[in-house]
Amino acid sequence: MNRQSPLADTGRVVVTLTMLVVALAFSAVIAQERSFVALGLQVLAVEFAAGRLAVPWTSAYRPVATASDIAASLARGAIVALPVVAVSCLLGLASGARLELARVIGFGAVVGLVEIGLAAARDEVLLRGILRRGFAPLLGRVAFSALSAAASAAWLFGLGEAHAAVLVREAALALVAVELWRLEDGAFAAIGFQLAFRFLEASFGGAQAKAPVLAAESAALVVAAIALARRPDPEGIDDARSRTLH
Repeated sequence: MNRQSPLADTGRVVVTLTMLVVALAFSAVIAQERSFVALGLQVLAVEFAAGRLAVPWTSAYRPVATASDIAASLARGAIVALPVVAVSCLLGLASGARLELARVIGFGAVVGLVEIGLAAARDEVLLRGILRRGFAPLLGRVAFSALSAAASAAWLFGLGEAHAAVLVREAALALVAVELWRLEDGAFAAIGFQLAFRFLEASFGGAQAKAPVLAAESAALVVAAIALARRPDPEGIDDARSRTLH
């Protein structure tokens, strides 16, 4: 089977990413303040681009994932988020934050989960999956992690976030997500991580706005990423990749 060179493949990904970012910005303008509409359009655009680039949501080197497999991946990602969120919540409460029950129970929680889930799916496939498809073959693990972290911070900045501590935390979150992609070879563990982290953190009004809490979250995220980075690739993944690429 003929394959493009890694450099040509990366060029194709760069062109697709450029077009995709323009499409995402355009969808946000069309939807204006209707966040669900904007997120829905953006997820569709990202999924279309991912399909064109053969970026799978689940590992291409394992049997087709069942619903229980996907749920297990989401749960594994959520478990990784819990210690980080615990640090954030404890510091937030100590600094005067309060639990907003409307965001944890009832209809508000459902709306919040759906919105966070759509944003997480968009970001993981865009900032990890597609980037991984184009740049991981050319870069080492450390360099690719740095690229993904920088891309995540730049994406958030482009969405209008100018708080430096929030951008640093977003970069640290990307480091964890990159390792979850490596260990799971797919998007769902990283999506589960984002869902748990952002939903639980948002439940404490004001905590995420305080610089000391943001700094503690960033440090905890880096520690989590280092712990995950020490874990080896899942057994059999490297052999399957080698057979596919050769």
